[in-house]
Amino acid sequence: MVATRAAVLIASASIITSLQSDPGGPAFIATVILTAAAAMTGVVVLVMRSGDELSIVELEKALWPMATNEARRDLVYQKLYALRGDEKRLRRRARTLNVGFALLTASLISTAFHLTTTI
Repeated sequence: MVATRAAVLIASASIITSLQSDPGGPAFIATVILTAAAAMTGVVVLVMRSGDELSIVELEKALWPMATNEARRDLVYQKLYALRGDEKRLRRRARTLNVGFALLTASLISTAFHLTTTI
């Protein structure tokens, strides 16, 4: 879901850039800078990935000598630890994505201002 939103952010930024009809002026420069920043934010979100996966080989070595219930409990705790880390990373990606959409909104406002002043 986050990756899809990041891709939409990048695509929207490129569409907004193509709306610029008359290069020049401070509104045009602001639009280009804000749009580029929004697109880069989307790229950063796409590059940010989840954390490490559990190592099956290490888990097998650690859990094999344990009793069944003890091994299950240990496995659940290890998965829980990994999932908590993934949740933190997803929240960070979502916050970064929100910044990108705020930049995109600012670039839309700048585009509207630019288009109204050039007409």
